[in-house]
Amino acid sequence: MREKDLFDILENAENDSMKRLIDKCPELSDEQLDRILAMSEKKFRKQMAQAEGTEREAAIKMTKNDDVSGVEVAKRPAWLTPLATAASIVLIAGIAIGSTAMLKRNHKPGGGGGVVTPAVTVTTTSGTGTTPSSTGPKGSVTGTTTTSANTSAVTSLVPGSGDTAEEKAENALLKPFAGTWVYQASSGNYTVDQGANNIGTVEIRGDGTYTYTENSGNVTTDRVERTVDEIAGTQLVTLVFYDGTAIKFVATYNEGLDQLGIGNGGLERLVRAGSAEASAPSVTASWKTAYKQVLTDFMNTSEYSSESMWDVRDIDNDGVPELLLSRGTYHAAGVRIYYYENGNAVPVLADDGTIAEYGVYGAFMYKPAEHLLGSYNMHMGFESCATSSYEGHTITLLHMITNNSGNAGEEAAEYTIDNVQVSKEEYDSARDQWDAMNWIVAGQQYYFTDLSPLS
Repeated sequence: MREKDLFDILENAENDSMKRLIDKCPELSDEQLDRILAMSEKKFRKQMAQAEGTEREAAIKMTKNDDVSGVEVAKRPAWLTPLATAASIVLIAGIAIGSTAMLKRNHKPGGGGGVVTPAVTVTTTSGTGTTPSSTGPKGSVTGTTTTSANTSAVTSLVPGSGDTAEEKAENALLKPFAGTWVYQASSGNYTVDQGANNIGTVEIRGDGTYTYTENSGNVTTDRVERTVDEIAGTQLVTLVFYDGTAIKFVATYNEGLDQLGIGNGGLERLVRAGSAEASAPSVTASWKTAYKQVLTDFMNTSEYSSESMWDVRDIDNDGVPELLLSRGTYHAAGVRIYYYENGNAVPVLADDGTIAEYGVYGAFMYKPAEHLLGSYNMHMGFESCATSSYEGHTITLLHMITNNSGNAGEEAAEYTIDNVQVSKEEYDSARDQWDAMNWIVAGQQYYFTDLSPLS
């Protein structure tokens, strides 16, 4: 068949065949189609010339005695292959041109449309790849190595596995903090340095991970990151502890104390295990710290004056003293009683829920063995002696004896025992018994300028 006949066939193909071909590339104009066919014809002629040369060389090498057995020679029209190639070129060109035109139609000025940036980068490669199996520190993907050929490797935008120079430098900066830290919280209404309870441990590792084990048994393992903030010219090193995507807690390093403060209220901190601060204070030190904080807070109120005083006495004989705070030495100034419980200084309350005050002139009496409190009052001719119990940090009135002789005179005076009027003789007997109880006076021991007994 002559070379010219091949393109005659393509040129004279049936209309429905050409229609199907043109439908595949609707964006092609007649001029574009002609140029593509011309290029295909040129390529076809070059391939035919090469093929004929190869056949001539093969014919020269073969002799008449050569034969091939067991092979059936099948002749295929030589024009099918270049024709299919030409058709493929037309189809691919049409799709490419059509796609370009479609993108132009969908493009919006100002970047409002067009190509959407993919979340992952896909490349075709051959050789060794990594199959993700789990999420490692800093959100990195770790996995097992597999070998494949001509596979599509997907590169995620998730941070790396800690092998980059930047991540290695960051992890190196965490190494000074590596080790076990004790998580402490304030044991009362004061800062953690004045009294602390150990509530857990934090293990910081140099690879950028940590494990927080709470006393309750809860365990959190995740990543920790180091950051540096500059405030008023001072650089603050901060460790951010994550729990998944959320922040578990943030700790700021105090180089002078070698501690990590949590929050800005001074109520929580991390101290190195084995340090002196890692051991929670004893009960003796704790009540001192709690009471000192109460006195410090009171000094910042309007009730405080130069006549205010304080004392510590074990008025219920339980081994831990109570704090006695006297607002002043005038008649209406009683004594506020605080007791120590679970790391806190707790005030004794009155029936109406307010802080109770017992005694007058900033003092009262007590008998620790019997858990009794006493109050003597002499004011404007009125005299009274009260006896109360102090059980379970509650004050309960037991007996009260009174007389108004200083105001009404001896002849007109009235005497009472527990609100029942009695004779002077009965009153004097009850009064003698009250005086013989060997009361201990308390409430006016120290001025606020001296808090050293609580150090």
